[in-house]
Amino acid sequence: MKQQQPIQIKVTSTVCKTLTLETIAFEEDLIDTGVLDSLSLIQLMVALENEFNIRIEPEEIDFEDYRSVKAMTAMITRLSLPVPLSVSVGS
Repeated sequence: MKQQQPIQIKVTSTVCKTLTLETIAFEEDLIDTGVLDSLSLIQLMVALENEFNIRIEPEEIDFEDYRSVKAMTAMITRLSLPVPLSVSVGS
């Protein structure tokens, strides 16, 4: 069995705690199963921002990012990557 990554473990824990779930499967669709609604989505977004010390800008919100633990793990990984510095060359 493949060992879970630290981000995935923290996402799973945060989702379960925020949505008061005992357990959740990595690819379980939270929207289609009715576990995640508009209010719980906002609560989950705030919990993930706090847990991972990230900021999810309103224009960056994509409901597909919250569909499953797998999708949230990918989003957190993406948002946690350092932003490369741009170098401008003067004339």
